[in-house]
Formats: sequence, C-alpha cells, structure tokens
Amino acid sequence: MLIADEVGLGKTIEATYIWKEIQARHSARRLLIICPAMLREKWREDLRKRFNITGEIVSASTLYERVKDIASYRSAESFVFITSLEGLRPPRELRR
Repeated sequence: MLIADEVGLGKTIEATYIWKEIQARHSARRLLIICPAMLREKWREDLRKRFNITGEIVSASTLYERVKDIASYRSAESFVFITSLEGLRPPRELRR
C-alpha cells in the first residue's frame, strides 16, 4: 500500500490506523515504512508516542539481510522497519 500526500496532512496517523485494521483483520505481522531520510526519526517517534509501536530504522543493506534471513528460515518473525526512500535507490550505474 502507498500513502502519499502533502506535508502535515496526517500520513503517520492515517497509515497507522490502516496498519492496525490490517493487523486485526488479517493477523499482519510486518510493516515496512519507506519515507524521506529526514523523516525516519519522526516516524519512529510518532509510532512510539502515539501508538506504542516500536519501529527500527534500518539501512537498505540491513533490510535486505533481515528479510532474506526471515524468508530463508520461513520465520514468522514480526517487524516494523523504517527505511529511507533515498537509501533504497539503486546505484547510479544500475539506473537507466
């Protein structure tokens, strides 16, 4: 799911309410938030303060390794990861 809107219109709250609904209906256990790098800490703090959700800020390489481990062990591990849009972009030499 993608939620994109102007600054200050409540994306954090809107996204978290949607997440809570998905958890309740479908027993969802994993959440990945991709946002501009300068907003990662804000997302983490808002999730913690407003919803008591602990999110972990991860780099693209850490995200890749963690998800690969979960998939290879077929783990039911839950997570809330926050990463930056900029960090997920492929290197320049791969963009065409």
